[in-house]
Amino acid sequence: VELMMQVEDEFDVQIPNDQWWRLQTVGDMCAMVASLSNPMWKGLCRHPRVFCTLRRGLMQMGHERHHIRTNTPIH
Repeated sequence: VELMMQVEDEFDVQIPNDQWWRLQTVGDMCAMVASLSNPMWKGLCRHPRVFCTLRRGLMQMGHERHHIRTNTPIH
């Protein structure tokens, strides 16, 4: 929950509650945030920015950096 709140704050998005259950991996969350993110990012590479933010949050929660990939479970 902390990670999800951090991501919503960082990217100024609101992921609908009924969509959270669909997010199984870091890659799923990257795609969701990129689809909801600010249109000002158009043309910019959004996924790497989202991934780096998710990785930073997971590292703060005790996960090792080298274990965090797009297929890493977020639950």
